[in-house]
Amino acid sequence: MRPAIRTRRGLAAALALFALALTAGAAIADVRFIPVDPWADLGQAVQAACATPGSPACAHSRSYLTTRALAALKVLIDRRDDQAAAMGRLAADAADSRLRAAAAEALAVPFAANEDTPLLAELADDPVPAVRDAARRALASSGDPRAQRLARRIRHTSLSEEADERPEKPPAAAAMGVPLPADAIYLFFASEPANGRYAWWTAKSPAEVAAALRGKAKKGPLTPAEFRAHAEAASEIPEIEDGELPSAEAMARAFEMAEQMMAALEGAGADGGSPEAMAGAMQRAAGGLASLDPNAADEYEDADLYADARLFVVPVAGSADALVAVYRDLATGGTGLTIQRTAVGGR
Repeated sequence: MRPAIRTRRGLAAALALFALALTAGAAIADVRFIPVDPWADLGQAVQAACATPGSPACAHSRSYLTTRALAALKVLIDRRDDQAAAMGRLAADAADSRLRAAAAEALAVPFAANEDTPLLAELADDPVPAVRDAARRALASSGDPRAQRLARRIRHTSLSEEADERPEKPPAAAAMGVPLPADAIYLFFASEPANGRYAWWTAKSPAEVAAALRGKAKKGPLTPAEFRAHAEAASEIPEIEDGELPSAEAMARAFEMAEQMMAALEGAGADGGSPEAMAGAMQRAAGGLASLDPNAADEYEDADLYADARLFVVPVAGSADALVAVYRDLATGGTGLTIQRTAVGGR
């Protein structure tokens, strides 16, 4: 399976939007007192306005249709109308993220059908967090085992009640500081860039990905249990009696931990600015300390989501070491590769 996001552009998007607005408008005319006949005149108007797809007239007509279609779809959702899911399938390809989020919500009326899992999987990897959040809720309502796995993998990062409607940009593969396969695809739904977590998908086998990492890794491949034991030993602070000098091994361990912490803070931009800036830098730095955290491997022991997980500690220039997990991704198929490191800049 290759993760994909379907999009519509230009006249095709406008006509799909028109079809949604026309159908949904007719469906709710009795409740909203929206006259059905005026919709019939919109087809030619939209085609005429979008003869030049990038024109202001086309943008205006699409904005108008979006507003009408969104209102109509929301009514169907609120009414728990049987037509909501059918309208959601049309809206899922809309260029407007508000419609895509509403589409995911509509597909869960009354609950997500198994046949809609592929479409919801695409919405779950949308660049807009609000769309992903709606898809997560819809997938969780499904009885399809694959939908349930996907719902559990989607990271819910919003700290407020309102999900973010600003699209995120995928990071450059070169910015990871870790060898990535040429076909690597960034997974929005499994990543938390603000916390330094970056998830990728590849058609390469886990063995091929692991082989590319071995030459650069300081540690690994390690099973989750082996990594936990390594991290616990590395972070253990030995008790020292009064007057006793620490061993060379303990001093080297403490020095390495201090170096990792300083590298994470410096890489995150903790330069003594305002308290808000320092707090943000500390959050970005947290991902760079994963290689020292015994609990960082816990999620990869979930046999429903990950198989044959192996972890590597990889040095990254100008940053703390990265913790890299390679596994068979049971939610999407193929091979997963998750990098936990000091957060890189930008959205």
